[in-house]
Amino acid sequence: MKIIPINKKLWLVFFLFFVLAFTNFFIVRYFETARKTDGAIIDAAGRNRMLSQQLGFYAERVVRGNEAVKETLKNIITLHQVSFYALKDGGVAPEIAGNRFLPPTIPAIMPIAKKAESLWLEYKKQGEIIVNEPAFVDGALNLTVSGALDFIEKNASEMLRRNNDLVKAYVEMNDEKQAQMNFVLFILLVFNVIVVGLGAWFTILITKSEESRAKEEAFLESIGDGLAVIDKEGRIVEMNKTAGELLNVIPIECIGKKYDEIFLVKNKKGEKVSLNDQPMQIVLTTGKKVSTTIATAAYYYVRKDGTQFPVATTVTPVVLNNQIIGAIDVFRDITKDKDIDQAKSEFVSLASHQLRSLPTTMKWFLEMLLSREVGPLNEKQQEYFEEVYQNNQRMIILINMLLDVSRIELGAFVATPELTNVIDLAKEVLKESGLPIRAKKISIKEIYAPDLSLVLVNQKLLRIVLQNIISNAVKYTPADGKISVAISLKQKDENVGDRKIGENSLVITVSDTGYGIPKNQYDKIFTKFFRADNAREKDSEGTGLGLYLAKLIVNHIQGDLWFESELNQGTKFYLVIPVEGQEKKEKAKELAAGAGD
Repeated sequence: MKIIPINKKLWLVFFLFFVLAFTNFFIVRYFETARKTDGAIIDAAGRNRMLSQQLGFYAERVVRGNEAVKETLKNIITLHQVSFYALKDGGVAPEIAGNRFLPPTIPAIMPIAKKAESLWLEYKKQGEIIVNEPAFVDGALNLTVSGALDFIEKNASEMLRRNNDLVKAYVEMNDEKQAQMNFVLFILLVFNVIVVGLGAWFTILITKSEESRAKEEAFLESIGDGLAVIDKEGRIVEMNKTAGELLNVIPIECIGKKYDEIFLVKNKKGEKVSLNDQPMQIVLTTGKKVSTTIATAAYYYVRKDGTQFPVATTVTPVVLNNQIIGAIDVFRDITKDKDIDQAKSEFVSLASHQLRSLPTTMKWFLEMLLSREVGPLNEKQQEYFEEVYQNNQRMIILINMLLDVSRIELGAFVATPELTNVIDLAKEVLKESGLPIRAKKISIKEIYAPDLSLVLVNQKLLRIVLQNIISNAVKYTPADGKISVAISLKQKDENVGDRKIGENSLVITVSDTGYGIPKNQYDKIFTKFFRADNAREKDSEGTGLGLYLAKLIVNHIQGDLWFESELNQGTKFYLVIPVEGQEKKEKAKELAAGAGD
């Protein structure tokens, strides 16, 4: 390969920047000219609407004998005529935007223009009669003039309406063009950033040796994340090389095609995911970011050859002027990650099973000792054994939770729906936390829908989720605090908190007046083994698994779990579960864990 001298390479960079600036200038100039032209069109149409009103006003004055305004009426008719055909056929509307030349109306608006024209020609004819004919003949009102005025007065409102329709059509056309212009300008901005970045990168490269440059190029080629930019209509605008390689497609051939034509999405069962349920469509519809991880991965992308792979994807909306104009999908193949994660889960499961037998045996012996079945204990012995018993209980809870996490991550657990009295279930969970609630003098408020009947849900899973959420609220609410538990059924498209639910669902909210969650740790709350800084300060015995387990369960049953929190004010958890329940899996095991965040 022939090496271009550094000075020539730099001149090439400068030339590219010059071309970019020149292009930006003309694109912006073009849009600015188009904007001014569209504004002139709307102004001309608006003036015609006003002139049609003035024509009726001055026509009436002429008929009443005010000959002095005949010339004004004549000018109004002439100006309306010229402006109208400048709008319809193209031309200059006098005194509009410096006499800017207007292009002929587009085919979509032509029917509206012709409808206005059909009435205007007769309207103009009657107006000219009033201008050219004497208002009175032999002292009596000219019947021809009187008939012309009657026509104008009877059709004044219809003439105004048709002109209004024309103005409205031009305004809507302008709004649509403005939205298109905004999206093009956004893409131009992205392109500018890319070009500037490439220019800077290239400038750095040319100052280095060929070896260094080769290393940097190899590094860039090794980036494994695919990227696709989608417009508001769901069409692909940009796609990087990595995305093409992952999907086995040529990126340039995908530009302009519908997203769902290239990105075929399936669920874990191998079923095609409907367009409305795909992350991209959800983001374009709601404007809310959708992100999946290895633990929450629920989607598979299908390659051109029909093979598929699990993905961790982050779909982010692109918003301009408070309007969603597109979205960006960043994704990667997590096949190997899932294999590794499964291996870890299997190890945890095996280890937990092995570890479970010893504390279970210890619990049995300790209960015998504490019950004094094998002999009396002195006060000190009693105290020591009770401490050992409590620590052993915490170990059992931790091991059970590790087992539950591993089973859910592997998908190996029973999820059979059954008719459940969720109110009784919530009361039972609250009763289980009765001791710390009474010790801290926490007041409990229960709000249950009066017409709430039995709901088809998996009672075991719901109990575990409630145990962890309520236990969490009790644990991090100070003495004399308040906890509220509310249960209701919500219909599809109803609002829950700041979100709209997608199907008929059971909705449970648990709010407290506790310590709250630091905003900089919101995104980590549902992470395995994570505990907020203020949570660790208040309680040193938590596992960091409770909320992770709850989130894992809710995701598995296609529900949703999120929270709102304010530091030192409290936290509110929202639990939304589809009422259809879950399917039983073969060779599955029951979950074992209780609360233990």
